Amino acid sequence: MNILLSDFDYAPFNQIKNTDYLTSIRQGIKELKFEIDTISNNKRPTFKNTIEALDYSGLKLDRISSIFFNINAAETSKEIQDIAVTISPELSELKNYILLNDKLYENVKSIYDLTDKNSLSNEENTLLKNTYKSFIRNGANLSNKDKSKLRELDIMLGKLSLKFGQNLLKETNEYELLISDEKKLDGLTKDHKEAAKILAKSKNKKGWLFTLDYPSYSALITYCKNRLLRKEITIAFGQRAFKNNESDNQKVILEIISLRYQKATLLGYKYYSEYVLEERMAKNTKNVMNFLDGLIEKVKPVAKNEFNLLEDYAKSVDNIDSLKKWDINFYSEMYK
Repeated sequence: MNILLSDFDYAPFNQIKNTDYLTSIRQGIKELKFEIDTISNNKRPTFKNTIEALDYSGLKLDRISSIFFNINAAETSKEIQDIAVTISPELSELKNYILLNDKLYENVKSIYDLTDKNSLSNEENTLLKNTYKSFIRNGANLSNKDKSKLRELDIMLGKLSLKFGQNLLKETNEYELLISDEKKLDGLTKDHKEAAKILAKSKNKKGWLFTLDYPSYSALITYCKNRLLRKEITIAFGQRAFKNNESDNQKVILEIISLRYQKATLLGYKYYSEYVLEERMAKNTKNVMNFLDGLIEKVKPVAKNEFNLLEDYAKSVDNIDSLKKWDINFYSEMYK
């Protein structure tokens, strides 16, 4: 039995098998497409049988996919990552199956154009407006040729976004810093050292093991007196997926930027930022830049003063030449 296809109140993680994910997500996709087809084929579209029905559609798929992608982010494996690679383009295609659906868009548009807005509540008017706008923003008015291009772009972007996350996760999971001399861990609490020792033992290693998982990484850079160890793990953390190897994200980022630009211009926007910010509080790039410039003007002098105070403190305590990135957490904690 596939537990993900049953009714449950909370995620039954201890009963889920990896083989359940692909089957259940595809079943969710199949059921959502059936719901969309039913809504699209309404001969007399109304707010209730179209707009409201759309809002309630796909609940099973949402529930299953949210569980899967949380597992992929928090406790992934090669098997989970392979499923993500397989299912990502199918979910991208599903999104376009809905938002580039001509019959469905015509029904939504007719309701938007013909419905007496005074007959709807504030919440219903907001839902109607947002539903209609989501179709427009996602290419419902494009030509068939441009819709095909948009589908291709979305699939490629989905794959690249997934690849970016997987590369970062792979590099995070692969890094290990094994310490055999406890004296090098001076400054760490008993609990921190015990956790590192347990981790080493779980991997059949002797000593104290640190990784780039944040609790482990944070303990070392915040409490360890050994500056060289702090430097080593700080550099490793910053270089994740940025080392010109098979997990490097530099080309991935450039490809994502290029494809996002193509998508934005296809949808009638000058830049991708214009497309994204239209639905955000900031509304446009100018507002964002004005906010950031104003923030820098107010915050930078204060930050610079605090940095200088911390650097002076570090010099007085340990006679270091200058304060580096791997020193900030350590001396900030000591300064408290």
